[in-house]
Amino acid sequence: MKKKLFMCVIVLISVMISNACAEVQTKNGLADYVGIWGDPHHDREELVILPQSSCWKDDLMGESPREDGLMMSVRWASSTTVMWNYRMIGSLDENGSLQYSGGIAECYTYAGNGDLDVDETGILEDNGSGAFTLRPDGTMTWKDSFMDEAGEMVFGRRKTSPFTAEEAVADLLTPVLMLETGTAGSALKMAILVRDIYSFCEINLVWNMAGDAYEGALWNAMEMLNESDQKLFREKFTDVAEELDRLQNEGEMLGTAYRDADVDEQMSDLRSDPSVRLSVKVLTECMRKL
Repeated sequence: MKKKLFMCVIVLISVMISNACAEVQTKNGLADYVGIWGDPHHDREELVILPQSSCWKDDLMGESPREDGLMMSVRWASSTTVMWNYRMIGSLDENGSLQYSGGIAECYTYAGNGDLDVDETGILEDNGSGAFTLRPDGTMTWKDSFMDEAGEMVFGRRKTSPFTAEEAVADLLTPVLMLETGTAGSALKMAILVRDIYSFCEINLVWNMAGDAYEGALWNAMEMLNESDQKLFREKFTDVAEELDRLQNEGEMLGTAYRDADVDEQMSDLRSDPSVRLSVKVLTECMRKL
């Protein structure tokens, strides 16, 4: 009898340990949520989740960035002319879900020619609350107090395809090599080059790529240059990196060179996108190591 009781206790303890381990394994951390997500069934929704530490106050609805939270932005089209943008700041709850409150939902209506109809643009909710929850199969569900459609969406992680070494040579390394310094108009050419790097990062969201993929492409691109061009690239990129670093600061202005080069409006739009800025930061850090 005692032997049976002892065995039952052992089995019970084993089950408890197993359940505890399963709970630890399935509880999610902030890093598990960071990335770009989409609804594979509709392909009209996109969820971008960024670490707050990489954001500006403007991105975070006036709040100061902190290390223990994430910024989320859900965009989806409810029709061919209506686009929604829902922004939130979230943190993990005790169950490992990414919860938020104070979410701001905006609706944009476009005219038939694709132009924004400003009369049909506005904030429809400024205190939305809800949560995103990762499931064991790697997909994510959404519950929200304002958007009924949230319960119908299931998000899957989207990885950004890496660029090739040939693309890196053509779009990144060669423009740096061709940059003129110390001459009349060099400031304008720097402004145009910086705009081109930002545009490259808008297309190639480096922060959402596997690290070995974009690093490998850049190193392979560097090896396609001869030794003298490699040395020249490193010399010239020092100044380019300094300007890219400067523009990561929210308080820094673009400067007159961007206006004179007629790229100031485009650069303002590109800088306002935290995904682009984060990609520029990641790309700059990698190119600095070449």
